[in-house]
Amino acid sequence: MSTSYGTSGPGGRAGYQPAVERPTTTEQSLSNEIRRLNRTVKTLHEESSATQEKIDALLKELERLGLRVDSGDTAHEVQPTRSAPAPTALEGIRGKLQGLSDRIENVGRMGSNEEIKDVFALIDGIRDTIADCQSITLAASIPGESPPPAPRDFFGREEFIEKIVGLAENLVPIALVGAGGIGKTAIALTVLHHGRTKERFGGHRRFMRCDQFPASSANFLRQLSKIIGAGVENPEDLASLRSFLSCREMLIVLDNAESILDPQGTDARDIHKMVKELSQFNNICLCVTSRISNVPPNCKRLEIPTLPMEAACNIFYNIYGDGDRSGIIDDLLRRLDFHALSITLLATTASDNMWSFDRLAQEWGEQRTQVLRTDYDESLAATIELSLTSPSFRKLGPNARDLLGIVAFFPRGIDEKNLDWLFLTVPSRKIIFDKFYALSLTYRSNGFVTMLAPVRDYLSPSDPKTSPLLCATKDHYFTRLRRER
Repeated sequence: MSTSYGTSGPGGRAGYQPAVERPTTTEQSLSNEIRRLNRTVKTLHEESSATQEKIDALLKELERLGLRVDSGDTAHEVQPTRSAPAPTALEGIRGKLQGLSDRIENVGRMGSNEEIKDVFALIDGIRDTIADCQSITLAASIPGESPPPAPRDFFGREEFIEKIVGLAENLVPIALVGAGGIGKTAIALTVLHHGRTKERFGGHRRFMRCDQFPASSANFLRQLSKIIGAGVENPEDLASLRSFLSCREMLIVLDNAESILDPQGTDARDIHKMVKELSQFNNICLCVTSRISNVPPNCKRLEIPTLPMEAACNIFYNIYGDGDRSGIIDDLLRRLDFHALSITLLATTASDNMWSFDRLAQEWGEQRTQVLRTDYDESLAATIELSLTSPSFRKLGPNARDLLGIVAFFPRGIDEKNLDWLFLTVPSRKIIFDKFYALSLTYRSNGFVTMLAPVRDYLSPSDPKTSPLLCATKDHYFTRLRRER
């Protein structure tokens, strides 16, 4: 039997013509194909890094993918490993490689045209798989972005952190949803740098600030590829990153995700679909921090607890620098509802201006939330306005901000049962109040719609007479009271 290579014949394969006179040609061609595969792996091995440490890391990664490169003096052979689980892209390669030598031997003995085509198809499949492996492992040598450091001083919420770390260890997708400045980012970074998290995920811990790029599918994919180190410069869709995403266990934090998940934002539907898919990888723990509640449905949503008094004091005095505790500060912290950002801004302002506790209390009494501003343009106002300028809030219409002002005006907020008769002139009032809750601008407490004290101080009208809606609401309220008496 022999095989000559030329143009394809009927039922044949492009590039070869089977014959029976020269058996060694077919065997030689098949052997050449195997050598090409081995050279591919050898190149992958040689070009992966410049130091032995990086080479060892790459070989370890290959083994996790389900392959082992056995280095010898003359060859680097692809061998299947039995201990490491193969990712989806490499399933079945073990059996194909193990049976390839037998198939080549059968071709040499039998020489049937179908057998030859079958073996070439097998080789094509292996070559494609090796190509996938090559792109994955070479990308592994492209470092992803290192996450920002954890907060130097993190006080309180220890049990909450332990709970999140436990979920991350079990690859449960997580959503931290809450008002701006409540501590979502600090919590996520603390979890990201936790000892158990480092042990579980090693260097594959990634952090993406979603408010640092204009919201769009293209920008999201480009930034995701960059932070995970996939090496795909302009991915067209998530499919081009799936092989890399599925090849190892990762912890990925999408911080300030309201910037990309806002239902009224650019490409919102497509981005939400991609984030949902990320949450479904069984080798990835996705952690989303967001001001809005529109997160993937299978994420475990956790309610962020308020700071205890001791933790709030630790935050303040750690910045202010005076070790002597004061009842004045305790009272101010209560007025701030133990809101983490507000405490930080209050302490920073007091420290920068070298105010005494009495002076700080005086300034708070006169200026309220205007005190919560630093010289570096950090302020509570900027944080709140970020929510008030979001696409979803703007879509609520011209009455939305006035309604928030009314909630802020009443110390306990608004009884949910009274929405219909209090706001008769406001269409879709219940939908609007539900959106306030979804945007973390308000929360529900004992049947009332209310808000955090710093947010209330900022949004409450300085002169109630300037708000016609508030004046009308007050009239409805007191008229109702007189009737009930």
